[in-house]
Amino acid sequence: MKDTQLEQGLALDGHSDTYLRAVARIEAEKREAERIRYATMAVAASVGAGAYGTGTMARVTTAAKLFCITFAFAAPSVLMMLYVL
Repeated sequence: MKDTQLEQGLALDGHSDTYLRAVARIEAEKREAERIRYATMAVAASVGAGAYGTGTMARVTTAAKLFCITFAFAAPSVLMMLYVL
Protein backbone atom coordinates (compact mmCIF):
# COMPACT_ATOMS: atom_id res chain seq x y z
CA MET A 1 0.00 0.00 0.00
CA LYS A 2 2.76 2.44 0.88
CA ASP A 3 4.61 1.74 -2.36
CA THR A 4 1.47 2.61 -4.31
CA GLN A 5 1.05 5.89 -2.42
CA LEU A 6 4.66 6.90 -3.02
CA GLU A 7 4.36 6.02 -6.70
CA GLN A 8 1.30 8.26 -6.98
CA GLY A 9 3.25 11.21 -5.56
CA LEU A 10 1.79 11.11 -2.06
CA ALA A 11 3.97 12.05 0.87
CA LEU A 12 4.06 9.99 4.04
CA ASP A 13 1.35 12.08 5.71
CA GLY A 14 -1.11 11.53 2.86
CA HIS A 15 -0.74 14.86 1.02
CA SER A 16 0.54 15.15 -2.52
CA ASP A 17 3.76 16.97 -3.38
CA THR A 18 1.81 19.60 -5.28
CA TYR A 19 -0.34 20.31 -2.24
CA LEU A 20 2.70 20.60 0.02
CA ARG A 21 4.44 22.98 -2.41
CA ALA A 22 1.28 25.12 -2.64
CA VAL A 23 0.96 25.34 1.13
CA ALA A 24 4.65 26.25 1.44
CA ARG A 25 4.23 28.99 -1.19
CA ILE A 26 1.18 30.42 0.57
CA GLU A 27 3.03 30.47 3.89
CA ALA A 28 6.01 32.20 2.25
CA GLU A 29 3.70 34.85 0.76
CA LYS A 30 2.14 35.43 4.19
CA ARG A 31 5.58 35.86 5.76
CA GLU A 32 6.60 38.32 3.03
CA ALA A 33 3.43 40.36 3.50
CA GLU A 34 4.06 40.45 7.24
CA ARG A 35 7.64 41.63 6.67
CA ILE A 36 6.37 44.45 4.47
CA ARG A 37 3.84 45.53 7.12
CA TYR A 38 6.52 45.57 9.81
CA ALA A 39 8.86 47.61 7.59
CA THR A 40 6.09 50.10 6.82
CA MET A 41 5.32 50.57 10.50
CA ALA A 42 9.01 50.99 11.31
CA VAL A 43 9.35 53.73 8.71
CA ALA A 44 6.18 55.46 9.91
CA ALA A 45 7.36 55.32 13.52
CA SER A 46 10.77 56.74 12.68
CA VAL A 47 9.32 59.55 10.56
CA GLY A 48 6.75 60.34 13.24
CA ALA A 49 9.37 60.46 15.98
CA GLY A 50 11.72 62.54 13.86
CA ALA A 51 9.01 65.02 12.91
CA TYR A 52 8.64 66.27 16.47
CA GLY A 53 12.32 66.66 17.23
CA THR A 54 14.76 69.38 16.28
CA GLY A 55 16.81 67.52 13.68
CA THR A 56 16.85 67.47 9.91
CA MET A 57 13.80 65.23 9.65
CA ALA A 58 11.77 67.69 11.71
CA ARG A 59 12.74 70.54 9.38
CA VAL A 60 11.97 68.52 6.24
CA THR A 61 8.61 67.43 7.63
CA THR A 62 7.69 70.97 8.64
CA ALA A 63 8.65 72.29 5.20
CA ALA A 64 6.56 69.59 3.50
CA LYS A 65 3.55 70.43 5.66
CA LEU A 66 3.88 74.14 4.92
CA PHE A 67 4.22 73.46 1.20
CA CYS A 68 1.08 71.30 1.15
CA ILE A 69 -0.94 73.87 3.10
CA THR A 70 0.25 76.73 0.87
CA PHE A 71 -0.48 74.77 -2.29
CA ALA A 72 -3.97 73.84 -1.06
CA PHE A 73 -4.80 77.50 -0.45
CA ALA A 74 -3.01 79.00 -3.48
CA ALA A 75 -3.86 76.52 -6.22
CA PRO A 76 -7.60 77.27 -6.47
CA SER A 77 -6.96 81.02 -6.67
CA VAL A 78 -4.26 80.65 -9.32
CA LEU A 79 -6.36 78.24 -11.38
CA MET A 80 -9.36 80.56 -11.14
CA MET A 81 -7.29 83.48 -12.42
CA LEU A 82 -5.78 81.44 -15.26
CA TYR A 83 -8.89 79.72 -16.59
CA VAL A 84 -11.84 81.88 -15.60
CA LEU A 85 -10.60 85.45 -15.84
